[in-house]
Amino acid sequence: MDGDNNWYQSSDGYYEYSDIIKDGNTTNEITFTLDVPDENSIYFSEEDISVIIIAEIVKAEVDEDGYTYADWYGIEDDGA
Repeated sequence: MDGDNNWYQSSDGYYEYSDIIKDGNTTNEITFTLDVPDENSIYFSEEDISVIIIAEIVKAEVDEDGYTYADWYGIEDDGA
């Protein structure tokens, strides 16, 4: 995996970003390389491989002591 050092693979296999991303900001690009072992090359070609990316976000909040935490159950008011 290439990219900035704020990306890491967690113990559950997902890749996570360790820093808070402020509104309007973005992360650096993250890229992966898929290496197919030579003994399997007769079974795979570039056209045979599909990659599915699922992105999830969670709103970060700051508690009264100044610590940042993930608000997994927060509900956004869309103003409707």
